[in-house]
Amino acid sequence: MICRIWDKENNRFWEDVNEGYNGKIEQLMVSTSGELIMRTIDKMIHESLFPGRFTISWGTGIRDRNNQEIYAGDVLHVEYMLVENVAPFNCLVEWDKFRFAMRNLDFDKNSAYPSFTPLYNLDPFGMNIEVIGNIYQNKELIS
Repeated sequence: MICRIWDKENNRFWEDVNEGYNGKIEQLMVSTSGELIMRTIDKMIHESLFPGRFTISWGTGIRDRNNQEIYAGDVLHVEYMLVENVAPFNCLVEWDKFRFAMRNLDFDKNSAYPSFTPLYNLDPFGMNIEVIGNIYQNKELIS
């Protein structure tokens, strides 16, 4: 599965450093048990040595109208194309026990769409979906 990793210490998504020629390698890997391991040029460091620093955001395997991968933690803007009387709304992509789901952030304004629905219910032909941000870099979108 595809994932991206939020670095709380540096307030940005993690980017591996692969500069072996300069003696610097820093890579984050996810083990088969879901634990983070940092690989440097000379050692492997388990996530227990940097507790709470990183958050894994898993990819859903679904792309928006701009061909951008959708991840847990993304905020989507959704417009129905084929259904009348459903106003555009924003939703948050979350992991719900065993599936990705969308939580309608505008449910109080738009009760025509459920407050929580599985992401696999998306209709790519009847909906216009766009990633407009995420919970890490755009906190204002979920308040």
